[in-house]
Amino acid sequence: MEFVQMLILGVLSSNIIACTGYGAISLQSEKRSFLFVLTTLATTISTILVAGLLFSVLNIYVLIPLNVEFLGIIIMAILAVVFTYISRYIVKVVSVEQYYLYEKSYQFAIQTITIVAVLLLIDYSKSFLTVMFQLAMFSVGFMLVQLLFYPLYEKLDNTKVLKPARNVPLILYTLSILAMIFSAIYMMV
Repeated sequence: MEFVQMLILGVLSSNIIACTGYGAISLQSEKRSFLFVLTTLATTISTILVAGLLFSVLNIYVLIPLNVEFLGIIIMAILAVVFTYISRYIVKVVSVEQYYLYEKSYQFAIQTITIVAVLLLIDYSKSFLTVMFQLAMFSVGFMLVQLLFYPLYEKLDNTKVLKPARNVPLILYTLSILAMIFSAIYMMV
């Protein structure tokens, strides 16, 4: 029952992360290809898993024995930046054309913030297996939101919005509504 509850909380709260802007789905280029979305999704999920497991090991064997848990946030940020650099390099190696065509400068910051946000929500006081499961569920939630908004992005027509609100992408309104729904469900669980 505990794993079922972690599954629900992981998927829903990672969707809240993605929908409230930490995932910043709306900032991805509307001209992106599905292959590029899958590549960046795979590298982001891989970096979340590896950074989370590495931080868990560091927390258990270094931070807690030395009584320096307060350094955890700095280490999380460093791990997020390092693994984001690695994932961006992997995306570039996979397809140089797609990298230069679709990659935007803000995607580095988006991925770094997403990794840090997920790392902050993990409960590292639990067993290593539980941490792995939580990371997997956050990754599933992030993947669901990314795949949900991939086809939706081009379907939204910003010309039908009131003139003063046209500077804000329409998908941000959609994300806000979805975030409120996920937040309500998360609070009920």
